[in-house]
Amino acid sequence: ALISFDHHRRNGVQFVAHEGCREQLGLLTCNKAHPISQTKVDFPTVDFSLISQGEEDTLWSPHERERPLDEAKRVYEFLTGFIMLRSEEELAVVGHSLWLLSMSNVVIDCGGDEGLESWFDTSEVRSMKVSFYKK
Repeated sequence: ALISFDHHRRNGVQFVAHEGCREQLGLLTCNKAHPISQTKVDFPTVDFSLISQGEEDTLWSPHERERPLDEAKRVYEFLTGFIMLRSEEELAVVGHSLWLLSMSNVVIDCGGDEGLESWFDTSEVRSMKVSFYKK
């Protein structure tokens, strides 16, 4: 994301890390977050103030992979508890392909648009307009 959106970063656009849009939790070691102190050193231009897990990744479990329903709930909470409350009209949400697939097939109604509902490739950028309606 820092490479793809570097021109935005250089123009003062804030990059914010959020646990709600991270990869699927649990079981796979590659999905375990590095210690937050190391991550802050590796990505000094990213705001990590919303990361509440502490130094070690307490959301990840070596014994159980996050269930699809739990992941979908996390996506929903991210969208309604964070994105919906933002004042910006344009945002980039960067996540892993399975998380993005869950977002565009389970949580958001993309109206059958195969371009939005298909698997996300590595570094793929898609644009969509998301509207929130309160009932």
